[in-house]
Amino acid sequence: MKEDCFYFITSTCARGPQCTYRHSQEAKNCQIVCSNWKNGTECLDACPYRHSDYQIKEKPAVECYWETHGGCKKADCPYVHKQSASQPVKSDPPCLLDIHKLRCDLEKINFDLEQLNLTECHQYQTISVKNIGELMKELREIEGVFQG
Repeated sequence: MKEDCFYFITSTCARGPQCTYRHSQEAKNCQIVCSNWKNGTECLDACPYRHSDYQIKEKPAVECYWETHGGCKKADCPYVHKQSASQPVKSDPPCLLDIHKLRCDLEKINFDLEQLNLTECHQYQTISVKNIGELMKELREIEGVFQG
């Protein structure tokens, strides 16, 4: 089971495909550490969770380019905005990055549910996992539209 590449997770890896460490784009965008990796048990290289304990520093505050060049259309833009929160934000259909963030959020919810005590909340967890499964199916259909 490969550990995540520090350089890939924090920026880019100069070794690319020749690197002996794992390069997972999904893991790069998630903060959840894989419980299998942490316990030393087998896990797939395609696992969407982190296979490392790297503490990633917060990125410095950078002003949003699009705010001053036609207006930012992202409701949850990670960049600094000067306009007040009360001003409406233009919205477009979701882009692939938004869909990827939604998938990561759904996986985190599923991961959190797996950590619950099954004997106390088995019925609740079964219902929630079913709903998450349905959401993941819808997400795959939306991704297919963008990729097709």
